[in-house]
Amino acid sequence: MTVAHRITMLTVAGIGAVALLTACGSSTPTTTAAGAGAAPAASSNDGASADVTNMDGMDMSSSKPKADFNDGDVMFVQMMLPHHQEALRMAKWAQTNASNAKVKDLAMKMQMEAQPQLSKLNNWLTAWDKEPMADDDPMMTSTPGMMSSAEMAKMRQMKGGMFDRMFTQMMISHHQGAIKVTQNEIARGSNAKTKTMAKTIQTSLRSELAELKQLLPTL
Repeated sequence: MTVAHRITMLTVAGIGAVALLTACGSSTPTTTAAGAGAAPAASSNDGASADVTNMDGMDMSSSKPKADFNDGDVMFVQMMLPHHQEALRMAKWAQTNASNAKVKDLAMKMQMEAQPQLSKLNNWLTAWDKEPMADDDPMMTSTPGMMSSAEMAKMRQMKGGMFDRMFTQMMISHHQGAIKVTQNEIARGSNAKTKTMAKTIQTSLRSELAELKQLLPTL
């Protein structure tokens, strides 16, 4: 065998070895690529399950949230609305018909407390998709402390000292009834905001009630 022939054979053998090594080496990246592709697929599945389950394991698939109020909350708001509206009418009349300065001051205080609460009460009914009580609703007349239409008409015609005395007497009864409404909400309601308002109203009513009772004998 000539030298040239040997060189040719060695060259062919070298090329074959390189090809073999290249083929073997390429199998490793191919396998790795496949393995790398598998991880995102598993991650995608995990992400899909997270859409319906939160970190606490609670089912979040329901599209309708649980109501955050009960019948006691609705009744409180429906009864307190006309209660506040009636008290505001009485308090406004006091600004023009009363003669006693303490009666006027108390009436103004009641207006300033009740007016912003009316907005919240109306907003809650709207959010809960509930309606205010109709004027002829039997529950309206059975609401503790509410005045009759005849009593309201009579008060509106009063002036001076007669108005002062009637306003104070009727407002004492009105406050006592409203306190019962707040007590029912605190005992039976479930909405945190309405229960907080009931406690706030009750505190201010008790304070005003004490003032009204002290004022009445002086009129």
